[in-house]
Formats: sequence, C-alpha cells, structure tokens
Amino acid sequence: MIIELDVIDSTNNYIRKNLDKLDNYSLVMAKHQTKGKGRITRSWYDDRNSLTSSMLIKDVKGDPKHLSLVASYAIFKALKEYDLDVKIKWPNDIFLNDKKLCGILIETIITDKVDAIIGFGINTNTKTFPESIVATSILLEKGIEIDNVKLSKRVCELIVEAYEKIDFSEVIKINKENSYLMGKKVRLNYYGDGIEGVVKDLDENGNIIIDTGIATVGVFSGELTLIKD
Repeated sequence: MIIELDVIDSTNNYIRKNLDKLDNYSLVMAKHQTKGKGRITRSWYDDRNSLTSSMLIKDVKGDPKHLSLVASYAIFKALKEYDLDVKIKWPNDIFLNDKKLCGILIETIITDKVDAIIGFGINTNTKTFPESIVATSILLEKGIEIDNVKLSKRVCELIVEAYEKIDFSEVIKINKENSYLMGKKVRLNYYGDGIEGVVKDLDENGNIIIDTGIATVGVFSGELTLIKD
C-alpha cells in the first residue's frame, strides 16, 4: 500500500494513527511535514522540496533494534545508485561530504507483538539550509533534481529486501565498511552518561565499539558527536 499526501504533521504519526487500516510494508509519503520528527525530540527541517516518508513493518521478527541498521543499509544502497559517495553515521544518519544528508527515526508500538515505523528524511532538492544546520542535499552536491516518489519507493523496496532476504551479517558488513565514524574520536551521550573514545568496530549485533583508553565499551544506542582536534 502506497499513500501519497500533500501536507501532514508527520508521516510517522499518520501510520501510528492508522495502524489497523494499513497493510504490512505500507509506505506513506508527504510533500510537506509540518511537524516532522528527528531523534531525541528534535524536529526535521522541511522546505517542501525534499523527501519525507515512513514505512510500516508489522509484527517485527528478530530484534527491533536492528531496524536502524537495516534502514541505513537500504538507504545507503539507494543513494549509491545516484553515484553519491555517502557514509553511514551510526546509528541512523547518512552523511555526504561531512554533512548530514539523511536522518532515520525508528518508532515501535508494543502490544502483544511489536510493530515498527521507519521514518526517513532525505535532503534531495533543498537549495538552502538555516545556518544552524550542518546539512547538504543531492541538488547542492550533484546539481540534479530527484524524483522523491521514485526514491521513496526504491528505499522501501530495499528495506523489505534487506529485512526479508539479506543476512544481518551483510547488513553489518555494509554499515561497517562505509562507516563515517570508524577510527574517529567521538563523544557518546548514553542515557546521560558521557563516554569519549575512538570508534574501533561494529560488532555482529550492531553494537558500536569505542576504545576509551581505559576500557572497550560496546553500546547499541546513544547520541554520537565527533570530537575535532
């Protein structure tokens, strides 16, 4: 099921409100979100030119925490089809030329089962960003205009393929080989605890491995920022 909307508060909210009416793998696209969501209560900048979509996975099999890496894998693959030198910033961003190109937000709905909403925003045709946002777009980098509907559908196809058919070890491999953070010094905000160290690895469960100089720490979620010398 594919739903194309003109204006909506949030495609993630739309799926949440219409969960019982939507089929598994439904894709919801909007030309403009008035209250697009980012991680940790942030908003998503939307100038009506770029891609804002969400898809639904019902009755999630396996660990729902893996879905951020599955989505990163799929979006990376889709963007490489446009000959973009993109990198994956664990756990849910895609970067291009040291600037944010895409953000991913996973929300779960837990009852007697787990349903998941994968929200993704890709800066496709945005011409300018506020000075406070370190981001870029495909248009700014490549000078080409993207068909947002076509790209949304392609991302959805690749997410389903990765979720249904691709071994998770391959998902980890692509995330690791194309990491924006590997070998870099970072600060991790993990539930209020600050950890600093160098990113050393991404293990088979999707945990980021950080060497603090005192110990090696592996975590699955948190907010990572680069420490520049």
